[in-house]
Amino acid sequence: MRFRAVPETVEVHVVERPGEPCLGTGEAAQGPVAGAIGNAIRNAIGVRLYDLPFTRDRLIRAMTS
Repeated sequence: MRFRAVPETVEVHVVERPGEPCLGTGEAAQGPVAGAIGNAIRNAIGVRLYDLPFTRDRLIRAMTS
C-alpha cells in the first residue's frame, strides 16, 4: 500500500467476548512492522538481518562481519 492509498480514517472495533480467552488486539501489526523495520535497516546500513529481535549487538555484528 502506498501512502496515497491509505484511507483518511480507520475504524477499529474491539469485540467483547465475556468468558472467552483473550485473543489480543494488536498482534496483526507485528508481522508487517518487523518486515518494514528490517527493510529500513537494510536500506540504511546495507545489511539484511533475518532474525528477531533486531538488537544493537546484532546490528554491530552484521555490519562488522
